Amino acid sequence: MTNPHNVRGAGVLQSGLTLPELTLTLAVVLALVGLLFTATSLYAAHADKTSCVIAQTQMRKALVSYANISNMSFEPGVDYYTEAVYSGLFDGQLTCPESGGAYSIMLDDRGRDLVITCKDHGDHHR
Repeated sequence: MTNPHNVRGAGVLQSGLTLPELTLTLAVVLALVGLLFTATSLYAAHADKTSCVIAQTQMRKALVSYANISNMSFEPGVDYYTEAVYSGLFDGQLTCPESGGAYSIMLDDRGRDLVITCKDHGDHHR
């Protein structure tokens, strides 16, 4: 029995895809493209959050180093981020890569650790 989809013409065997095969192939390709876009957007969101955490780490190191060099002690209730920006310790206002929100740096309730808070991601460095 011969395949009805194979057509002989001028000595060349021609074959093609049936409609269900073509539909299944397109469905698989579209599903893979959809997964690619989903993974890309998740990657971008995690990259922004990671950039925020790195910025918080660098701010902490800069402020603690500056405090050690200048014999400065931290006091509760003071926003040290604002002081660092206005004193020139930071080149300018650092903003969160995801939202553009500002940071704040305060001393914790126990008076021992600096708490760096981002509008979007909170405090990741206690």
